[in-house]
Amino acid sequence: FYAVISLFLNNQMFIFFIFLLLFSVMFPMLLNYINEKYPLENNLKESLYSSRENKIKVLHQFLNVYNEFSITGEWGVGKSFFLKYFFKNSDKNKYEEIIIDISSYSTNDKILKKIDSEINRIFKKYHIFRFSPSIFKEISLQNSFIETFKSVIQFSMSDNLNSCIESLPVTIVLCLDNIERINDLNRITLLLSGIDEQLIHKISDRKKFKVIYLYDKKYMEKIFSKESISFNSYISKYSESEIQIYGIEDEDFKQNENYSEFINVRNIINKEIEVRSGDFEKRWDMQNEKLVDNKALKDKVLIGIDNYMKQIEEKLKNPRFIEQCFKFKKNDEQKLTIENIIKYKIILDIFQNVNLTNKSVTEIFELNLLKKIEMRGLTDFSTETIELITIQFILFNNNNESFKVFINELKESGVI
Repeated sequence: FYAVISLFLNNQMFIFFIFLLLFSVMFPMLLNYINEKYPLENNLKESLYSSRENKIKVLHQFLNVYNEFSITGEWGVGKSFFLKYFFKNSDKNKYEEIIIDISSYSTNDKILKKIDSEINRIFKKYHIFRFSPSIFKEISLQNSFIETFKSVIQFSMSDNLNSCIESLPVTIVLCLDNIERINDLNRITLLLSGIDEQLIHKISDRKKFKVIYLYDKKYMEKIFSKESISFNSYISKYSESEIQIYGIEDEDFKQNENYSEFINVRNIINKEIEVRSGDFEKRWDMQNEKLVDNKALKDKVLIGIDNYMKQIEEKLKNPRFIEQCFKFKKNDEQKLTIENIIKYKIILDIFQNVNLTNKSVTEIFELNLLKKIEMRGLTDFSTETIELITIQFILFNNNNESFKVFINELKESGVI
């Protein structure tokens, strides 16, 4: 016996195998302990924008009243942070949240498996035994009789899920984030109906299980409109109400050290967005006296300008957009002004048909785009041309020289 033990202890491969075995068992346990002990601690900033503090109270009320509801707002406005902040600062003995970023998974099956494993994790935490290892598992013909028999047994015992949830001392809150990022109508509808039919309808005590849907409502409407489906009518089957998260207000900027700089630039841009519909109409008529009757073309440009103007105003209140501008400034070796950085980001994010390196951009310096109508007899404008007119009117107050200087500075800095 002594000889055998000595042989093993003197064998380096044996010692390495023992170490590897211990590491593979202990390391995951350590990570799991850290995640449960300090959830989200290192990933969240401490404070919430002051204009959103009242929304926290609304979220508390919604969780008390509704079984399923939505949190909506444009991408980057801070829906995910708002939700994580709520759970981080709420009563730890009241909720167990499951937050799943839908956009991180390539298939619906992977999302369902993740939901399943997270629910099992919560049961395990509270020492609740569950018969079936999977919620989203249908009986299907397998290659062998044994596999088929196992599936039948698991399916027949799946009702244990309901009693497990009733035994919980907390409420599970399933949060499905970034739903619109799937960008696939079929996948979205199959996912929501699958969760509804195979999970939600199995649970009788809805005080112990809530669902929150997070998405950009405008983007979802766009996805559904492609198939002539009303998104509002569709989502009402799943979501009883919604909390809207809007852009941040002036009071929120005071929490940021760059507050005064950004506010100054934003005020400058807002002054430059002085081209309202009436003002543009006057300029159009003055420069195209012979073509005042071309109402269809004029209206098309007016609608474009009004639409882009609203998008710019929303961007200037979007926390992610503001953060990206400051990151750009911090890493900019050529030291572009914050004003030009903001304008460049606006063009990049909103005016997607404009390439600032194309010849069509230089045309705006050599020839007023509105004059094209008279000289070329145009009866329509391309989307790019409308965007270029809008950029010049809104961001550069219809000043060709200012726009030209802006382009040259971007070129010199290597941005374009």
